[in-house]
Amino acid sequence: MAAIVAHYLADLAPAGERRDTIGTAEITRYFGQAGYRSQSDPRFVLSNAKAAGYFDSAGRGAYKLNPVGYNLVTAGLPRRGSD
Repeated sequence: MAAIVAHYLADLAPAGERRDTIGTAEITRYFGQAGYRSQSDPRFVLSNAKAAGYFDSAGRGAYKLNPVGYNLVTAGLPRRGSD
């Protein structure tokens, strides 16, 4: 879910909202908007996604979606109506 948020903010969000990095504020905001309840603290969501190989560190508390995370979102997730 964090990779989806990062992809949205980097490529799909309105021009004034786009950003290359995300942090806990974005996880809290966009998870809440989607009605998605995370089982852990937003800091751990991002650090776990980094440990899984989907993000790179981009400074203090900031993370940037890397090519593995980008491919997960754009090619690895099932599409609506697909098997």
